Amino acid sequence: MPAAQSWVQEVNNLLAQPPTTTEPSADNVIRTSSSQLFCCKSIDKLISEAEDPARRLKKTLGPWSLTALGIGAIIGSGIFVLTGTAAAGEYFQAPSILHAQVLDLIVNLLRGGGTAQVLMHVHLPDKWSTPVWETGHWTGSYFNLPAFVIIFILTVLLVRGVRESAEANNVMVAIKIGAILIFLVVGGALVNPSNWHPFAPSGFGGVVTGGAIVFFTYIGFDSVSTAAEEARNPQRDLPIGIIGSLIVCTILYVGVSIVLLGMMKYTTFVSGEAAQAPVAYALQVLGASRWSRSIIVIGALTGMISSLLVFQYGQARIWYAMSRDRLFPKLFSKVHAKFKTPHYSTWIAGFAVGIPAGIFAISDAADLSNIGTLFAFVLVSLGVIILRRTQPDRKRVFKVPFVPWFPLVSIVLCGGLMTGLTVITWLRFVIWLGLGLLIYIFYSRHRSEFGKR
Repeated sequence: MPAAQSWVQEVNNLLAQPPTTTEPSADNVIRTSSSQLFCCKSIDKLISEAEDPARRLKKTLGPWSLTALGIGAIIGSGIFVLTGTAAAGEYFQAPSILHAQVLDLIVNLLRGGGTAQVLMHVHLPDKWSTPVWETGHWTGSYFNLPAFVIIFILTVLLVRGVRESAEANNVMVAIKIGAILIFLVVGGALVNPSNWHPFAPSGFGGVVTGGAIVFFTYIGFDSVSTAAEEARNPQRDLPIGIIGSLIVCTILYVGVSIVLLGMMKYTTFVSGEAAQAPVAYALQVLGASRWSRSIIVIGALTGMISSLLVFQYGQARIWYAMSRDRLFPKLFSKVHAKFKTPHYSTWIAGFAVGIPAGIFAISDAADLSNIGTLFAFVLVSLGVIILRRTQPDRKRVFKVPFVPWFPLVSIVLCGGLMTGLTVITWLRFVIWLGLGLLIYIFYSRHRSEFGKR
């Protein structure tokens, strides 16, 4: 209890701190607390470090490229795979998938993957093309080689440069949006309106469960924020990229959800092939033409690959920023002399994701990704309240309205979605947080600029 009271007091001190009316000096270390754990870094110093020629990234991204990055990350495994899972609901609880999509949009606007799974068979033995561990048991496979190869190719592309990566992502986004539109037309002709009744069979509890499952798909927009240092005009273009990608993707998700659940009853997607690839399954069973199914499968594959591209991009940039703040080894913030990309971070991220991708299935990663992102959004929402209180006069090109009410609603909704996840997911989350805390205790805190020297 004394430890808990101490932490509460630290947060109260932050909120009670007198407002800053002038811009802090970029050369100073701002200590908002006597405890190193609650110290905050100067925003001006952060900006000045980003302009350091030795570690400066190439600024090549505009609003359209940033929006495409968000769409590329958001429309991936979720719209083609997790849509059916959320419709059926974990533990056979049936949420309203349409309501769940809109609920997730609200959460993300207020807040202001996984492993590579291939929908079609390739000419490889099953032991070299399926996960080693799936749904809590060994499968007898050796390694999912296609998953690793895809990550490796994307890593090479990311090392080559952000412009090349963005151009490749733009092409993949165009392909998968075209595939989705074809599905809406072809699937719309196969809709049976009786499948929409009952519309929300499990009530609001089912909506929350569906939202928690599908939230995994929406975390892609957060990758746009990691591109701030490579945006030509981040203050203007980042809000456009984040909000634009959310609006476009939510419209597409709602459209796919309505059509898919009109084609087949939600109970169809509880298990088996229908749960693994709901879109492809529904088209095949209802007799859609071979060419339309082929185009949609290609779009699904492209969607997943573009999601992986953006997430790998974001992970490398996060490690780059942490290394620059001395929370990670300096190796992670080294920039390639020719390509101006954090190449070491990118390669390490490639192998850190590629090897597990060859071992584990997406079902074991999706929920863990959900709860981690929701928790991060809770912290960001708290940060908005604290920063608005402590630095009210700081110039903000984009300003979150109705503070503190919007962030507080975001905290409540994100926390509510977290409660809809399973106990095993919470257990994995606690273990994951513990590992991160160990890294901080034994490495980061001793090298941080706030550490005692």
